[in-house]
Amino acid sequence: MHLLFEPVGDKKLYTQLFKQFLHEYKNGSAILAKLLKEDLTAAGIFIHSMKGVAGTLGMHQITEAAIALEANLKQDPQSIAKNSAAFYVALDAMLDVISAAYSEPVVNQTNTLSNSAEAELLIAQLFELLEDCDGEAVEIYYKLRDDLEPIVDVSLLDRLGCAIANDFDFLAATRWLKEIQLARGLS
Repeated sequence: MHLLFEPVGDKKLYTQLFKQFLHEYKNGSAILAKLLKEDLTAAGIFIHSMKGVAGTLGMHQITEAAIALEANLKQDPQSIAKNSAAFYVALDAMLDVISAAYSEPVVNQTNTLSNSAEAELLIAQLFELLEDCDGEAVEIYYKLRDDLEPIVDVSLLDRLGCAIANDFDFLAATRWLKEIQLARGLS
């Protein structure tokens, strides 16, 4: 059986990274298609970034498709249809695999965060994880983000997520989490 990816190392870390990949690139094909029509420079940056992430995570088909598309974009940007199609197929297949592997049970709408007390519990848990520099903070962040996105300024949530998931700057993340508490009126 040919694997779409070959993780090596810490299973817990890869679980977090794959979930982060799924969250960040779930609309990757649509985003790239738009960039290829509107901004080839940004498309090139997106492809290059995807190549690096996929390579790091052992996603060989995406990496190879990104290499071909990146080369095609540099050599002949007007004829990228063939290589972009291969890239979309590889990315969408990987997203399907990750989604199936790490799917979480569907939550009934009545079980979402409906009051400040429940939000405060998740925030308190995130504060503890940040204080302990625990990578589980990434997973809690995504749960919290999904629930707070409709009611908290998205830029605050983005800053928190960047500090946790990209920069691993848990001190900065703690500051952003306090900002979110203030924005929500939580103590």
